[in-house]
Formats: sequence, C-alpha cells, structure tokens
Amino acid sequence: MAEEGITKEDLTKLEENLGRMIAKGFDENTEQHQRIFERFEKIDERFGKIDERFNHVNARLDIIDQDLKEIKEETVRTDNFEDLKARVEVLEKKSGVVS
Repeated sequence: MAEEGITKEDLTKLEENLGRMIAKGFDENTEQHQRIFERFEKIDERFGKIDERFNHVNARLDIIDQDLKEIKEETVRTDNFEDLKARVEVLEKKSGVVS
C-alpha cells in the first residue's frame, strides 16, 4: 500500500477554499452589522420623537402648574369661607340687616 500524502497543490486549494469561506463569513457579518446599524438608527429616530413629545408634555405641565398656582391664590378655602359667612351672619343680626 502506497502512502498518500498531502501535496503542495492540495494545501494551496485548501488555503484558497479557507480564504473564500472566511471572506464569505466577513461579508455576512458586515451585512448583519449593517442591518443592526440601520435598526439602531430607526430606534434613535423614535427616541428623538419621544423626546420631543416629552418636552411638549413638560411644557404643558408647566403651564398647568402655573395656572393652578394662580387659581389657588385667587380662591378662598372652604373653611375660610364658612368662617367668614358665620361672622357676616353675626354682624347682620347685631345690626338688624336682613339678607
């Protein structure tokens, strides 16, 4: 039985095939990375839009907060109103005013 060894030509073909497989793998990875990058760009766009919406909501909340402060300054609390009403009734009775 004769020994069959690997020839220089076999090694060259093996190297070429291995090189093509590695190159194909890099190409596939590059395509995957590109798709991932494109998805991240879309996600960044969405977050930008969400950020704009939150800024708008915050601005509206600031206006509502200011309006509530103004309303609070201009309104009389119920207990204060009831107290003043009772005092007026006492004064009306004492002065003989009928309301």
